[in-house]
Amino acid sequence: MKVVAGAGAGALATGMVVHWAIALAGAILLPGAIAWWAWDASNDPVGKELQRRRAEYVRLQQELDALMHRWDQVAQQRQQQFEDTTATLKHVCEKAGQIASRYAARRDEMCRESLQHQLAEHLEKFLIRNHKLGAIDLGTLAMLSSYGIESAADVEHKRLFQVPGMTAEAITSLLDWRRRHEAAFAGDGHIRLTARQAAILRARFTREQHSYQQQLENGYSWLLRINAEAEPALRRIWRDILQLAESVAQARADAFLRGDAPTRQ
Repeated sequence: MKVVAGAGAGALATGMVVHWAIALAGAILLPGAIAWWAWDASNDPVGKELQRRRAEYVRLQQELDALMHRWDQVAQQRQQQFEDTTATLKHVCEKAGQIASRYAARRDEMCRESLQHQLAEHLEKFLIRNHKLGAIDLGTLAMLSSYGIESAADVEHKRLFQVPGMTAEAITSLLDWRRRHEAAFAGDGHIRLTARQAAILRARFTREQHSYQQQLENGYSWLLRINAEAEPALRRIWRDILQLAESVAQARADAFLRGDAPTRQ
């Protein structure tokens, strides 16, 4: 509806002045004057039209507010999904970037374990019963054997203390004997994994690398999907917002410019 002026505006202004005068007089003369004015205004065509226009303005404004809220929801949802996905991808990238260092660390750890295994095999060759140790008599030897301590590999401080009747001299003698054999151990000269151990290790980290690569590809595809789904929806909502905003502006002008009057068709 367009804003009009002129004779129609004058008629509307005149009608409003008359009703104000009636209301003032009624307030002075009659206790029920205000109710009378309200009844009279509600039956006035100009007043009815203003009420209709203002109701229409309120309705359109509420629709616009709801549409703006919907736009915010879609935009915030897209932003949250984007941030969550990028955070996950960042974590995956960090883990993928650590594969080489973790592979090397695990390989070195397995090599150390291999060295310990070689040392244990070396020490198992030396049996207590085949060596004369001054503090170890036949009774002590039998007691050690009953507790599973038979070779240099079995000689450990904690285990020796669990054997009844072990003297401090006997414990020291056995520990020194083990240390001498440890000092003589040189390994095979180059610590390395067996072919089977190396293959298992490579397979494990290759699977992990492929998993991270797949996660990154899926995450990138999800980012594209988020944008592809949200952009058209946001454009549609924004187009509707612009159109409705024009209607709200016109409805407000129609409802609150006092000189306006209904446009006759």
